Amino acid sequence: MTPNPPDPSEPTGAPDRAASALVLALAAAAVVVLALWLVHEQTRGVAQLEELRHWEQQAHQRLRSAGARVNASVQQSARQQRALADDDAIAAAVSDALQAAQSDELNALDVETSHAMVTLRGTLSSPELRDRALAIVRAVPGVHGVFGLIEVGAPQLGPTEVGAPSETKPAAGG
Repeated sequence: MTPNPPDPSEPTGAPDRAASALVLALAAAAVVVLALWLVHEQTRGVAQLEELRHWEQQAHQRLRSAGARVNASVQQSARQQRALADDDAIAAAVSDALQAAQSDELNALDVETSHAMVTLRGTLSSPELRDRALAIVRAVPGVHGVFGLIEVGAPQLGPTEVGAPSETKPAAGG
């Protein structure tokens, strides 16, 4: 088969120009579509960036709030530990002061301390000795108050101490 010779009535290159124009129009349309897609993606990206910034701000606020709660808890725990240490130091100072009085009865008193308030428990032989114990405790630095739960009367003696009731044994030989 032989190719048809060109028709002299048709101008040469007209279909090529039309095809070229069509290709250019399609390329321009593709560029416009691509540009629109890029704008859309960029807009979507900006929205995502704004969403990420918002999330970051919320996370930062939550972290700041949690940090503040932890800080407050640590400070409260530190205050409580200092108060306990102060109470222990006050109780030790009170015990030392009572021992310095060189009285076995005063040494036998139970000493409890809470929030710098000292509670004395026990039994003393006289009201004067009770007043002396309370005065000694009030003079200890750091003591804010004293609860004297001290009974006045004969000190409780154990069964092995002098004056304890003893069993009577029958006399030998009779």
